[in-house]
Amino acid sequence: MILHEEYFDDVKEYIKAMNEKEFTKRGTTKKEFLENQDIMENIWCAHQKNVEEYGYDKAFSLQDAVKEALSEFPSKESALYRCPFCGSERFIGHQVIRADVYVDESGEFDGNLPSGLEASTYDSSAPYGPFTCVKCSQEFDELPGNKQVKLTGGIFTVVSDEMVQKFKEIGYGYSHEENGYIVVNDGKRAVAVSNYDYDHYYDGQKTVMM
Repeated sequence: MILHEEYFDDVKEYIKAMNEKEFTKRGTTKKEFLENQDIMENIWCAHQKNVEEYGYDKAFSLQDAVKEALSEFPSKESALYRCPFCGSERFIGHQVIRADVYVDESGEFDGNLPSGLEASTYDSSAPYGPFTCVKCSQEFDELPGNKQVKLTGGIFTVVSDEMVQKFKEIGYGYSHEENGYIVVNDGKRAVAVSNYDYDHYYDGQKTVMM
């Protein structure tokens, strides 16, 4: 795809108009974000593709592309939901919406208005599952809550119930025990599990994973 400068100009103007808080809460600044060539080119490409190939209106395309890039910088504020597998705070869900649309002579849907679907939507329900993490593609029936615990080795996401079984199945094993939690890892990432859930899903086996 040949990138056109007008789409890059759109991206720069959109980001310049954003609240600085959106960047500082993620440990960066608007200036650093704008000067990051890789990030800006990714947004530029995604924005142009959204408009030219998928038919998005420009306003929605910019919002979507920038949100996707910002998801690589998890918020330092306490998010309600966060993927326990990769830390992403963005998910794909489902939603019922009501919008103004064109209708043909047979009473059937005949296309969205020129302003685009987002601008024509006047009512919507709460998003529902299954939800898919945009970063690692893990699927959840409900949005995964963001519960964390501070232990000697750092701050760990706490997983519980059936989620523990998922981590066991993908190879997370015993690391160490501390303050009522057992930390399990796969050699790269680690999460915390209550003693009760560990005994239930791991049968109490405590062999350190090398």
